[in-house]
Amino acid sequence: MRRDDPSGLASGYVYRLALFFVAGFLVLSGALVYWQVIRAVDVGDSPANPRTIQAEQQVVRGTIVDRHGAPLAQSDPTHPGSRRYTEDSLSNVIGYDTVRYGQADLEASFNRYLDGQVGALPGQAALDAFLHLPRRGDNLTLTIDLGLQQLADTALGNRKGVVLVLQPATGAVLALVSKPYFDPNTVDQNWQILSTDPNRVLLNRATQALYPPGSVFKLVTASAALETGAVTPTTPFTCIGDWVVEGFHVSCENPQIPTQLDFQRALELSANAVFAQVAYHLGAPTLTAYADKYGFGLAPPIGLLVTPSRLKDPATPWSGPLLASTGFGQGELEVTPLQLALIVDAIANRGTMMEPYFVADATTPNGTMVYHHEAQPWRQAINANTAATLTNLMVGVVANGSGDAAQIPGVKVAGKTGTAQVGGTQQPHAVFVAFAPADRPTVEVIVLVENAGEGATVAAPIARTILEAALKSPSQGDHRSAAWWAWSRRLPSVWSCSPACCGWPAGAAPSPVKPRRPRPGRSSLRRQRRARPRRRMPTPRAARNRNLPWRCARRPPRRPAAISRSR
Repeated sequence: MRRDDPSGLASGYVYRLALFFVAGFLVLSGALVYWQVIRAVDVGDSPANPRTIQAEQQVVRGTIVDRHGAPLAQSDPTHPGSRRYTEDSLSNVIGYDTVRYGQADLEASFNRYLDGQVGALPGQAALDAFLHLPRRGDNLTLTIDLGLQQLADTALGNRKGVVLVLQPATGAVLALVSKPYFDPNTVDQNWQILSTDPNRVLLNRATQALYPPGSVFKLVTASAALETGAVTPTTPFTCIGDWVVEGFHVSCENPQIPTQLDFQRALELSANAVFAQVAYHLGAPTLTAYADKYGFGLAPPIGLLVTPSRLKDPATPWSGPLLASTGFGQGELEVTPLQLALIVDAIANRGTMMEPYFVADATTPNGTMVYHHEAQPWRQAINANTAATLTNLMVGVVANGSGDAAQIPGVKVAGKTGTAQVGGTQQPHAVFVAFAPADRPTVEVIVLVENAGEGATVAAPIARTILEAALKSPSQGDHRSAAWWAWSRRLPSVWSCSPACCGWPAGAAPSPVKPRRPRPGRSSLRRQRRARPRRRMPTPRAARNRNLPWRCARRPPRRPAAISRSR
């Protein structure tokens, strides 16, 4: 102990001060580790992070194009952060990207691709920052056909509702119209109006809105009855007066419905009393099991927000009247139009329900593919025999029953009408589902018009218009552009240039041709030269672009105007 500090007070002060600084250092270090290591991802993804907002404003987001290369959303390279949308009817599919309100729909679910987080070369971000260049995002090619999209929008008119067009074999969505929609270019300016609009323009009615399906649900009831052997298409039924269960009356008085009919005719004429009896005798467990097979209660991975459909309110116990009314599409049923599309998809695709999707490819600005969607099944709803029987029954609905307004000369169409009662004094929803050609389906259409009346007179003609146009499309079954399809068959030499080298738009990549024959040896070449007359040497350009099926030519052949404009 020092003589000038007999009590040791000075050393105690120093010790406590050192402890204070050490504790402060540990707290500060712990906070830095917590926020910069443990919570780094959350902070980086937070929309309130000013650095994130500033970084996003410097990104040139990737272009979104349709299956033919037509631009749907693009950014101005000279003004990073700006976004321009060309088709308002796709506002509930593509969504929006704003500094103030973030992203929605595909702009949100594929944000990592669009803002360049995926597919960038190692060190590319550092190089761009050093050269003061904006980061460029990946480009998306959608399965949407802009021509069909605009036709569906026109066919629906000014009425509220949904039109959904898919390819049954792949699950690719060709068109989706949810009306009313909004202008995604004015979200920042009109957000208060859009978010409080009584028409709910920000709601995607195809994937989020729940509706009673009406008689379209009879396809599920028929699936359960046919597959379990409860009925066959020729099972007879008597339809006189009302069918009564526990005091609940289901009317059978319809001049179009005969008193004696079989199960096939009951579906063609949409006889409610017949399907009420079938559902009641099947029982709640069987009907619930088949609804589950069709995906009720689940949200398919489509890239958008999806509301699961439900058979009934979980708090409501099953009863005879509820089971009977559910069998013909009423009761407490609530489904999305997407769920109806999946039911039709399973029937058209031999019982296999394909996973629906919007995005076919994602490519970097230099043409390298970083994402490709392979068609894959989602659920097995019914067996192939049941699906074939249901297809024949649906063909009868259009040929001889309530769906005759959807007939197309020379094409066998399978369909089902629906008139969904909503209660009170409101008009019912008009519903119609269909696919064609019935023997080899390439397109399916779901139409739902809110409070419009009967599906047979309102929704079926809309579906017929769209089916006719879709069946005439040259790119059915392929997501390549129509311009590429025609051009590649006129100029076979284009196969010599790969899309990654030549920069063709995503989805327009040619399939590789067969490898060329191996080059002959020297002796063989000498014999060929002696046997044939001397030819004039080809021009340098032709020589560069000829016989190069597995490498890129130095100067790729000139592309047509349609392909050039789509970039």
